[in-house]
Amino acid sequence: MIFRKTPAILSSLRLILLCVWIQDGIIIYFNSNHRIRRFEFFPMQMAKGMLGLFAATEAIISQLEGLIDQIREDDYTKPLDILSGSSVGQHMRHVIEFYQCVVTNQGSNEINYDNRERDKILETSLDATLKVLATTKDGLNSIRTDRDIYVSGQIGGTGNKVRSSIKREILYAIEHAVHHMAIIKIGVKTSLPYISLPDSFGVAESTIRYRKECAQ
Repeated sequence: MIFRKTPAILSSLRLILLCVWIQDGIIIYFNSNHRIRRFEFFPMQMAKGMLGLFAATEAIISQLEGLIDQIREDDYTKPLDILSGSSVGQHMRHVIEFYQCVVTNQGSNEINYDNRERDKILETSLDATLKVLATTKDGLNSIRTDRDIYVSGQIGGTGNKVRSSIKREILYAIEHAVHHMAIIKIGVKTSLPYISLPDSFGVAESTIRYRKECAQ
């Protein structure tokens, strides 16, 4: 998060502002009584939209943590026939690294998912994966969302670059995670029945809403 410190005086409000921080559309300041005050200056709908993205991401990470808390490490790394020989750990690593591509580009205006780390430790170590999930969540909570970026990658043998935004890429990471979590769920239900997953694990929010509407 980048803060801009600006001294100001609002005589009309009879407040002496010692300092001001502007943080993602929220002014945070100290008044003359040294009390912290907040003032939102962006449309509330925009705020709700970002809160929705962060809430969805935190729910995803919480569900992944719940899976890790239950699974045995040998099962985490074991190739599963139902997943065409891939493991739960490989899908977990894939989900996390797409989020990392968004989080770690703070000093750049470009994201390239082709260049993700493919860190094997995330496929094999439950402890390491839990730590990275926590770090990823902290990174997303502090990310600047008010900037445009470019997404680049090789498609059809040629390089491509398209304009995007951090918000759009967080949304993409959410949809990507849900897709792979649905695959993980198939492997768990088929081969690892001792693990209990919530009904919403690997299910898109739109699907959950549709099912509720159909049940009414």
